[in-house]
Amino acid sequence: MNRISRRWRHLSVTSMAIVAAGALVLSGCTPTDPSSTSGDEGAPVQGGNLTIQISGDPGGLDQNASYSIEAVNISELIFEKLFALDATNTPHPMLVDTYDLSDDRKTYTFHLRDGVTFSDGKPLTADDVVESLNYWLRVNAQGKIVAGDVESIEATDDLTVTLTLTKPRYPLIVELTGVGTGILEADTAKGLDATGFTQDQAIGTGPYKLQSWQPNEQLVVERNDAYSSLPDEESGYAGAKHAYLDTITFKIVADPDAVKNGLLTGQWLYASPTPDAYPELKANPDLVVHTLSGGNLNLLVLNHAWSGSIFSKPEARDALNLALDKPGIVAATGGSPDLTIESAALTPEASTIMYSTAGDEEYAKHDPEKAKALFAKAGYSDDKPIQILTTNAFPAFQAWATLVQDQLSSIGVKSEIQAYDFVTMLGQWQSYPDKWDIVPIFFNGDFPSPGQMNVLASAASPATDTHPEIADDRSQDLIDALADYNKVDNADDAHAIMDTITSIIARDKPAIILGMTTPYAAYSPTLKGYDNYWYVFWNSWIAE
Repeated sequence: MNRISRRWRHLSVTSMAIVAAGALVLSGCTPTDPSSTSGDEGAPVQGGNLTIQISGDPGGLDQNASYSIEAVNISELIFEKLFALDATNTPHPMLVDTYDLSDDRKTYTFHLRDGVTFSDGKPLTADDVVESLNYWLRVNAQGKIVAGDVESIEATDDLTVTLTLTKPRYPLIVELTGVGTGILEADTAKGLDATGFTQDQAIGTGPYKLQSWQPNEQLVVERNDAYSSLPDEESGYAGAKHAYLDTITFKIVADPDAVKNGLLTGQWLYASPTPDAYPELKANPDLVVHTLSGGNLNLLVLNHAWSGSIFSKPEARDALNLALDKPGIVAATGGSPDLTIESAALTPEASTIMYSTAGDEEYAKHDPEKAKALFAKAGYSDDKPIQILTTNAFPAFQAWATLVQDQLSSIGVKSEIQAYDFVTMLGQWQSYPDKWDIVPIFFNGDFPSPGQMNVLASAASPATDTHPEIADDRSQDLIDALADYNKVDNADDAHAIMDTITSIIARDKPAIILGMTTPYAAYSPTLKGYDNYWYVFWNSWIAE
């Protein structure tokens, strides 16, 4: 075990309860089959390059500015956080050595590990942590919510940070494992806005560092020789990190056939194929095919906070829910019953604290004729077709867009599909609320606290950053439920509140939940040390 204070030993039980099956990043970290890495893989081999297929360009490596799953997952190789989740979703200190919590549960004192350096050789200091957390609190959707409870963050000496809350916040340690909480150099983090840092500023304390980046072609990370690893082996994102590989090359390939063929011919050793390829690849004895941790929450984000969109009206949101055969849409692109879950639950069932089926009754509703009447009541007109914004980087998103368009057409509702590369699509979504009504996408379905869930973090669209006239239109009972969650001190109460939150989302419909998909990867058996934990390729090597 890492050296931790007595208070941490006590708190880890509570934190484990918070995240009994929680997650990190856009697609989470529920425990997977521990047999996925066997004890007979042989001794680790130092060196070599691992080539990995990814579906789209990350668009950036700043988790506070780039929303793609690639941006979040690749950046985990470069940046580290104060705490990290293991494969059982227990938070462990990462850049923190020990910490203390005051009796009133409002003051956290973080003692940082000594001897940690950034990849450019600069030592990690408390100032780096203070500026990085302030950046997160300033620009990140979840960070902004946490900021409402933060009184101050101060560097009390070179390796000590004191974070003081205005009131207790049950999930804070888990939230510090979340997207955007990576520690940057203070000079970089200071003054950053929502556009994020530049490529030259992508300097972290992690086991790898950025070597090169050719947009829309490939990104390469190389071993960080200045890396200071924890001594003890854990799992997931926690514990020791051994950079056995010299380099990791991420090849950007979206075409499903090219992804599959490249895997079969050895162009890349690791790929994330589309769900429809799962049965064929699973049957191939020359590949390892395994479901990954967590799950993707497949949904249609609705432009409900922009008055110019028809989905600002609750009748239109109810109409879309009734018009769509949601299980059918997911099944059409799911590839295998092993990979799909028909439910409005916001997390996989293994996430015992966060999992709730309170929205399933609303999810099951399907009445196209009633949907047609509700669209008319909402003021739908053929003169203003519904705009569906999607990307050609993820075939499933395009397929969902087409299926939604077909099902709307069957009740006389016109729609238009606008497809872009992933980065352009994100820009349209974030900055131009008048350009879209529906965005098919998946989010992480396994965040360890409700405030971290993309579908809950803000009911206003991402365009609030560039269009401040868009108000946060969350209902008061949702705001109250999220506040109540932060006040609890036990798992049973937390789960009860998640039932309430799930039912409110099903009622208000900021998004239409299509269902959950379990992600999977296919890779060469020469890849060793990999435990099916997303892009955690530290501790992995290529067999000779």
